[in-house]
Amino acid sequence: MGWVLIAPPPGPPRSIGASTAPPNDNAPLNQWTIRNSYDSAQACEAAKKKNLDTATTNMDEQHHLAEQRQGLSPDNFSDSEFLVADQFEYATEALCISTDDPRLKSK
Repeated sequence: MGWVLIAPPPGPPRSIGASTAPPNDNAPLNQWTIRNSYDSAQACEAAKKKNLDTATTNMDEQHHLAEQRQGLSPDNFSDSEFLVADQFEYATEALCISTDDPRLKSK
């Protein structure tokens, strides 16, 4: 038995023509994307934490830049700022799951 780090599929775009979309964490797990495989739950969780730490750092940097511009409102976000926010959401929603979990199987 192994472990996989999975991430939800994209949900609908935030707006027409948007180059990024937030995750659809309501999708069945068999529709999620396998990001990587691991020999143990601990290795998977360590990778998940590393991804989340990176995404958190990127979000913090993005918020710092937005504060410098006097605008934290999503109405003022560019596509690249939404990309950072979406990456954070994907890292937050990612799961470590056993490869023999029945929820990974197609129905």
